[in-house]
Amino acid sequence: MNGSFGEGDIGWFLNGQLNVCYNCVDRYALNRETSDQTAIIWEGDEGQNSHITYSQLLVEVCKVANVLKKQGVQKVYL
Repeated sequence: MNGSFGEGDIGWFLNGQLNVCYNCVDRYALNRETSDQTAIIWEGDEGQNSHITYSQLLVEVCKVANVLKKQGVQKVYL
């Protein structure tokens, strides 16, 4: 870990090369055997609940990524 909380310049896994979205979403959403399996179970108040599949989750992740790209968010290379 580099930096400090006081300065607000914390960094973990600097120079790391992990694609979290691929490991947690893409590889399951793009696999025929797992794409329709539940990725997230959401439970709200008063008995509300929803099961989100890996393929549905990938669609939502892509929507958020596109919003971030349109706002100018880019990868940071350290």
